[in-house]
Amino acid sequence: MKHNSPFYPGLWQLLVFPSLMLPLVLFFQWHPIEQKIADSVQTALNEEHSWATIESFNRGRDLLLLGETSNEHSVNDALSTAGNVQGVRSVEFGGSIVPLTPSDPELTIELLADEVILLGSLGSQQQIDDTVTAATQKFADLEVVNRLSLDVRHEPVTPWSRIISSSDNLGQGISMSVVGDALTLKGEIASLQQSELLETQIRATFAGTLVNQIVVVPPKISCESLINETLANSRINFDIAKSSIRSDSDALIEKLAKVANQCPSKNFEVIGHTDNSGSLEKNMSLSKLRAQAVVDRLIGLGLAIDRFTAKGQGPNFPIADNDTTAGRTANRRIEFKVIN
Repeated sequence: MKHNSPFYPGLWQLLVFPSLMLPLVLFFQWHPIEQKIADSVQTALNEEHSWATIESFNRGRDLLLLGETSNEHSVNDALSTAGNVQGVRSVEFGGSIVPLTPSDPELTIELLADEVILLGSLGSQQQIDDTVTAATQKFADLEVVNRLSLDVRHEPVTPWSRIISSSDNLGQGISMSVVGDALTLKGEIASLQQSELLETQIRATFAGTLVNQIVVVPPKISCESLINETLANSRINFDIAKSSIRSDSDALIEKLAKVANQCPSKNFEVIGHTDNSGSLEKNMSLSKLRAQAVVDRLIGLGLAIDRFTAKGQGPNFPIADNDTTAGRTANRRIEFKVIN
């Protein structure tokens, strides 16, 4: 018995064969497109996220982000970078986050008297170059010592070059270090206002946690400078051509005694000076007698005798022109000098 078929003999081969070949054709046509998208994503990542690599094989436009970094911020930033590339449908993170430890700092910058030391590691050579350039421009008078190394795990939450460029109050004795998403400030600074200003500048650019451990240490004022400051706008007056101290200088002598009491471990040389009127011998003697008169008055106010030595220099060290009245007045003076 003969069966009638709607297909001519051999027609089924013509229909089945193309349908079998179509997936292969589509695969080989799609793979170059898939690879092109992956290459574009990798190029974009290499600029700021060199730790990240893309897996795209048999995933089409849905990509897998691989690699190891130190914080979630860098992961999110890399996912955003990859997702913004044209042709990408989705990006999933399949790598790992390995937090940094205090013994493995991302970066430390330390300011010394004549150099700036950059120590630690960053995630790309471009970040290292940018950081060195920023430090060189910011501290043009100091030598920049570059001890940075490359470690793709180290992806800072804020470019270090931006932090350096914006921190105008960085000064000698200050150091900054980053571990993960935390930045720590250490060192000593002259005033609370300077410390707060530096913290404000960093917070304006740094996206992570800021720990301010700066200690405020006001600059020390020497005993000698305190006394000279006391004498800057006042002078010890003597009777004309004599070593007796006038009564209008009593308050000044008492103030000098209080200043000397603030430095109980310091000894002083009290030096008398004159103008060049009269003979050198007379002026040398008068200057010594006037210095001794000041010492005697200080001892009389309770200060130890062994802390003071009287010395006369006469007209030998003028500070003004002896040819004028004002100059001669300026040259007749008492000077204090710390001798230990």
